[in-house]
Amino acid sequence: MGFGQGGVERVKSVKMNRAQLNNRKGKGYFNSPQNSENVFDKFVDHTQMSPDEFPAFKKELSLKVKKRTRNFYLTFAIAVILVILVITLFIYLLKLI
Repeated sequence: MGFGQGGVERVKSVKMNRAQLNNRKGKGYFNSPQNSENVFDKFVDHTQMSPDEFPAFKKELSLKVKKRTRNFYLTFAIAVILVILVITLFIYLLKLI
């Protein structure tokens, strides 16, 4: 399978898109300077935790994770049971017809 005419058209299209991107007026999103108001991925710790408080925090965090996991599994199990019931009802109704 050769490169052919389709490959040439693809290369031409990429070059045209790059030229259009370079000719765009104004600065792009990634070239603009960022200030602290629009940066959300930086974590700023406003409260310092003492070494005595860390085990309690760790235990509280693990309990939250366990609760969230339990709620997820419960919701998933109920959804699976409902899907099985709907499929069973559909099959039952098809046999009656």
